[in-house]
Amino acid sequence: RLAQEQQAVVPEVVAAVRQAEEQLARSLADRATERSDRRRARLTALRARLESLPSTETLHDRTEAVRLEIERLLQQQESSDAVAALLLDDGPMVAADTDDGDIDALAEVVDAIRTQLTASLRNRLMNMAESAAELGNGQLIERLQRAVLGLERDEYPDIKQLQASMKQEHEAQRLEQVDELHRLSLASAQFGSEESPRAV
Repeated sequence: RLAQEQQAVVPEVVAAVRQAEEQLARSLADRATERSDRRRARLTALRARLESLPSTETLHDRTEAVRLEIERLLQQQESSDAVAALLLDDGPMVAADTDDGDIDALAEVVDAIRTQLTASLRNRLMNMAESAAELGNGQLIERLQRAVLGLERDEYPDIKQLQASMKQEHEAQRLEQVDELHRLSLASAQFGSEESPRAV
C-alpha cells in the first residue's frame, strides 16, 4: 500500500504477490477433481506467471500472443462448461482430450520467455554494474548486485529507474570534472600572471 501511495515499484512485493497468486492457482489445480476445474486453474496459474514477467520491447509480441492464447483457452473452457451444464452432462464435452497438451505447450513457451528475459536482464545489470564500478559509486554497485540476485527469486528490478540513477551519476561526475577543469584553468591563469613579470 505504501509503495502504491508513493507510486514506487517494489520488486520484492510485486514478486511475492504474483507468486502467491500463481501458487494459489496451482494448489487449486492440484486439488481439482473435475478436469474442467483443473484446466481452468492451470490456465489461471499460467496467466499469473506470465503477468509476473516485466514487459520488454523485444518479447512484447511473443508475450502478448501467449497471453491471448491463454485467454482464448479460458473462454473456451468456460463455454464448454456452460454447454455441459445446460445439457446436464457430468463433465465438459471436450473430455476426449485428457492430456492437456495445449496447456503443457503454453507452459513451455512461458518458461522459455522467462529464461530469455532473465538472461537479458542479467546481462544488462552486469553491464550497468561495470559502468558503476568505473564511476566508483559503491551504493549503485550494491543496488545492481541486489537486483541480479533478485532475478533468481523472480524479482524483476525497475530497469528504467536504475538507468536513470546511472545517468544521474554520469552527469554528477561530468559536472565534477568540469568544475575541476575550471578550477585548474583559474589556478594556471593566476600562476601565469605571477610568472610573466619575472620573465620580462
